Amino acid sequence: MMLFKIAFKNIRRSIKDYAIYFFTLVIGIACFYVFNAMDSQAAILEMNDSSRQNVKLMVTVMGNLSIFISIVLGFLIIYANRYLMKRRNREFGTYLILGMSKRSVSAILLIETLFIGVISLGVGLGVGIAASQGISLIIANMFEADMTKFAFVFSESSFIKTIIYFVIIYAVVILFNVISVNVKKIIDLINSNKKSEKVKLKNPILCIIVFGISVAALIYAYMMVTVNFQSLVFTEIWIPLTILCVSTFFIFWSASGLLLRLCQSFKGFYYRGINSFVVRQVSSKINTNIFVMTIICIMLFLTMTILTSGLTVINSINKDMDKLTPVDVQIMKESFTDDGNYISDSTENNNVTESDNAKENTSIEDTLKSYGFDMDKYLKDVVEYNIYTFNDVTFNTTNDVPNYRDYYLQEEVMSISDYNKVAEAFGNETYTLGDNEYIIAVNYDMVTKIRNKSLESGKTIILGNNVLKPKYANCVDGFVKMSASKDNFGIIIVPDNVVKYADSSREYLTANYNANDKAGKNAVEKMIYDLYKSNRSELINGNSAFSINSKIRIHSSAVGLNAIILFVGVYIGIIFLITGSAILSIKELSETSDNRERYAILRKLGVSKRELNKGLFSQMISFFMLPLILGVIHSIVGLMFIDNILQMATLNSVLNFASLFGAIAFILAIYGGYFVITYFSCRNMIKEK
Repeated sequence: MMLFKIAFKNIRRSIKDYAIYFFTLVIGIACFYVFNAMDSQAAILEMNDSSRQNVKLMVTVMGNLSIFISIVLGFLIIYANRYLMKRRNREFGTYLILGMSKRSVSAILLIETLFIGVISLGVGLGVGIAASQGISLIIANMFEADMTKFAFVFSESSFIKTIIYFVIIYAVVILFNVISVNVKKIIDLINSNKKSEKVKLKNPILCIIVFGISVAALIYAYMMVTVNFQSLVFTEIWIPLTILCVSTFFIFWSASGLLLRLCQSFKGFYYRGINSFVVRQVSSKINTNIFVMTIICIMLFLTMTILTSGLTVINSINKDMDKLTPVDVQIMKESFTDDGNYISDSTENNNVTESDNAKENTSIEDTLKSYGFDMDKYLKDVVEYNIYTFNDVTFNTTNDVPNYRDYYLQEEVMSISDYNKVAEAFGNETYTLGDNEYIIAVNYDMVTKIRNKSLESGKTIILGNNVLKPKYANCVDGFVKMSASKDNFGIIIVPDNVVKYADSSREYLTANYNANDKAGKNAVEKMIYDLYKSNRSELINGNSAFSINSKIRIHSSAVGLNAIILFVGVYIGIIFLITGSAILSIKELSETSDNRERYAILRKLGVSKRELNKGLFSQMISFFMLPLILGVIHSIVGLMFIDNILQMATLNSVLNFASLFGAIAFILAIYGGYFVITYFSCRNMIKEK
């Protein structure tokens, strides 16, 4: 009973020491529960099959990711616990001097750890359960679920999983504490708080040289992933990342030597008030925590990059979604030769007669009718059109375009009348052509620049007996296939007579559902997909294959991808952020604890409380801001790299500074929270003597 009283008394007395530890535990537990409970609401909401599969995939990803997250949190909790142990070593040594056994001291630690663990677990789970309802609401809205079914949901599986993971982490912490007390000698425990680091003056010339080389290397790494992006092989991406990490380390190393020398050169500033003390403290902190500050900077860089790129991807996907899916359904029929290749025409064989191609060819509409599907009842705004493939017509002119990779394209050709039909249905611009003219419709920006080179030179093409020249010196914006992204590499649009007798490689049918509400559209879509599934073996054979794409499916897939990107980005971002912030806070608390005697001396010399607090604030803001500033610079360059990748992935994204500022605001909220808690904890700490 006595041990319980001592343990609870210690907790009350050291509550300010536990503030960062407790804050970190609560956030970590809450996040762990929230991101593992995302399927709880989805289970009771009515979703279509595609949305339900996307939610299932998202939950699987989160479940696997949680293993990594638990390891990171475990490391962080153990690291934070080390600070608490160091802070109280003298107290434990006093217990042993007074005759208490190491077993009793270990028992006190066990009680304290269990009590803090249970309280933080309870509070964290409470916060997590409340927050999960908001996340559930976001998921429900993203997947357009039936909101009338929305209700408060408790995830039993996530609750149990969170408890199991954190009980394991606490068990490791308890084991660490017991070992830490039992292996240390009494003299080491008593004198542990007297150890402090001295400021080591570095050679200023060496610091300047190292700083210059580090900055130059960093600029080179930046250029590798931006200016020279096209020549960068993705298997070599580790090179600029390694340069970034090493350069960051040496920038902090050289800065610790330059800061003190630079401030000393401004004597009016250096000897004003307690500035000399503050500058030496900051220099000492950087000098003794170079590795830690490097880790924090990299974590902040990863956090900002992950969060911002996630938001940018989502913005890019959503930006043109409605425009790229202008109709309800699109059915495609592909035709193949006996060897399994697309039916292709050669310019040499394109002047055949109609009788030569008089083959039995069943249209998509006739095929649907043959299976009993009532076209007039269920579909409206029906448009059918053909795509032709030519092997010996190419616009491979990328050698004339710097910074772009070579493309080899098997060109697709379409008649002007067919293009105008689908353009009208899609809400795009229509065109007219002369007998010897052609245009190219593209919506993929990178390829547009390549093809414009050919058009500007007036490149002529030969199809059969027809010699065609470009009508415009630039591509026109257009597409004929529904997709979640702008992925049309180019369709050559020609006069009708040019392809009159050619064999089409693909046929399309686009239409809208003859229904006025969401339920009616879903019913028609289900009917079409059920027909396709039940007759799949007949629709897909050696010479032809059918496929279906719909607005509902594309939107659902895009939403699913958005959800995974968003929640994975936020999950990892928050964990990295609290890890970095907590480590920085603990280091600051530890440094302040070691330097309490110095603050006591300053007080005896007549330094006011206000000046001491101001000096402490200046130290901490410098310590917190340096890795943040460099991390922001790294992030901007990293986002430029991500932006290039997105453009190659046909998302046609541009660097979204709004997303960057949003991510920075989110980071500052948590990062600032740690700063505030740390500042007030340190301020109370220097009052103790």
